[in-house]
Amino acid sequence: MESQSKITIWRFTDENIGHDQQSIGLVGKLASQVKADIYTVSVQDKGVGLMPALRGQYRFEHSLPSPDLIVGAGHRTHIPMLSARANRGGKIIVLMKPSLPVSWFDLCLVPEHDGVKHPGRECLHLTKGVLNSMAHSGHHDIFRGVFLIGGPCKHSAWSDDGVCEQVVDICRQQPKVRYSLTNSRRTPDGFLQKMRAQSLPNLKIMSFAETSADWVSKQLTTAHQSWVSADSVSMVYEALTAGASVGILDVPLRENSRIANGLAHLVEQNWVVPHRDWAAGESLKRKQEPLAEASRCADLVRERWLSHVAQQPAINVVTALVAKKDVVRVSRDEAIEADSLSRSASAR
Repeated sequence: MESQSKITIWRFTDENIGHDQQSIGLVGKLASQVKADIYTVSVQDKGVGLMPALRGQYRFEHSLPSPDLIVGAGHRTHIPMLSARANRGGKIIVLMKPSLPVSWFDLCLVPEHDGVKHPGRECLHLTKGVLNSMAHSGHHDIFRGVFLIGGPCKHSAWSDDGVCEQVVDICRQQPKVRYSLTNSRRTPDGFLQKMRAQSLPNLKIMSFAETSADWVSKQLTTAHQSWVSADSVSMVYEALTAGASVGILDVPLRENSRIANGLAHLVEQNWVVPHRDWAAGESLKRKQEPLAEASRCADLVRERWLSHVAQQPAINVVTALVAKKDVVRVSRDEAIEADSLSRSASAR
């Protein structure tokens, strides 16, 4: 294969922060290994049809150089990415279990707890949790800790009192540790008020609205302890990637959900410790080697497709928006045809 000085990556985004964390994590690691121009393509129009996409009729700006790699997370990015490959070429890398058959994509990086079938396929690679852009700092203050609080979701129930009691227990048992706590958009309105009423001298409370964009990453890379509510699974993997000792604040999880199964797997492998076990005397674990799934997946992509590219890292980041006026909407007949095609591919 002819040598190449750099590659072009189209990173598709649906503007979901969690999805962006995953795609930025992978693209960032790739760009640390090879010279790359990275274009962020925003997909906002929900009316894109599958069959027009497969025919390459979902148009992109002509000024964009054709991609070598097409990367995206989130179901709304799948059809535009398929159209990008049909229209301009390149290899598609999907993060998380896709809503379409995995065989339609060149590589699917899927968390092992998603329970995909036939994991031995070449187009499918299992990861330990979702990818992220965190990096291991190697410098964690043993007298600092952080609480990251989520809230009710489809995978879990919630109890303000239950979570509050666990935070109070941890702070009181370790009075020399300075803790910071923040909530999320899912956290019930009264939770912070309930926590502030405890007047814990070693706990600083900040609403997520008061924190900067990099506040969480700074906390995770400097705090020795990271306590994350069980519903916030992506934060658990970010904390593990940052190299912290990770504890889980217990909340009721839906039995056999992917979150419950994923956390159970982490507990079995001694990556994390639930509060109930910590309260019974078990110490928080800290792996000698933190998670580095984005780096591992970037190595896989480079070995599979980029061995001909010179390893001289440099990043030139530019942004391009999809031209919505060129989007072709699907007709009823095409929708029926697409559904039949999807079912047939899934059966294979």
